[in-house]
Amino acid sequence: MGYAIPSGSTAYDYQDVFFSSALGTVDVDESTPVKLATGASAPVSASVTAAAAAPEGREFFGQVQLVNARGTVAGLGSVKIEKVTP
Repeated sequence: MGYAIPSGSTAYDYQDVFFSSALGTVDVDESTPVKLATGASAPVSASVTAAAAAPEGREFFGQVQLVNARGTVAGLGSVKIEKVTP
């Protein structure tokens, strides 16, 4: 098991995550390619829409991936959604 400890005890953080378009969406303008040199960075804008407030004890976050022409993930961006307003 991945959490078995031979002896003693340990502390760990558990994060339960699932992705569903029913919870909301993250939209990025994919019409403009981003060209990056090795080690470079570039700003990318995104729009986050939550379908409703998170259930009690849960929180929402949005995540986007920057992929190269072959579809390999070259970068990752995420945002924590702290408040949903109607």
